[in-house]
Amino acid sequence: MFFMMACMALSCLMILVEGPQILVAFLVLLSFIMVIFLSLMVSVWYSYILFLVFLGGMLVVFVYVSGLAPSVKTNYNYENYLKIASCLIVVVFFLKMDSGSMVLFKADSFSVGSEGSVYLLMSNSSYKLYLFVVGYLLLTLSCVCGLVKSYEGPLKKF
Repeated sequence: MFFMMACMALSCLMILVEGPQILVAFLVLLSFIMVIFLSLMVSVWYSYILFLVFLGGMLVVFVYVSGLAPSVKTNYNYENYLKIASCLIVVVFFLKMDSGSMVLFKADSFSVGSEGSVYLLMSNSSYKLYLFVVGYLLLTLSCVCGLVKSYEGPLKKF
């Protein structure tokens, strides 16, 4: 439960980030927390190898973004407080959720038919996890859209 709350808190703080370097640092920290969580559930070696592969990819992305994006001065405004409040409401919603409802595979919902895989993703036992993943992807999309300025173009001028 602690790891899930730490991941949600970091995800909420990612909304306030304006610079790409800090966003990459948050993403690496979030992935490290998920690796610790996976090492408790699955094999330790699998989670660490997964983290090393992810860290190698993030290193390439970090070098690319650092070369393209200028240093951004951080300033806070009142719109950020509205974003924090909405994120806290989402965190409280997930706190009230059963921890047993996050289990994807139940013995009674597993079937081998053609519609079995779709039913497994959209079953009553996993819809909250599905909504969490959709919300997380929308949050990531909004962070990336906030970083991109269309009038400046995709590349930094040297």
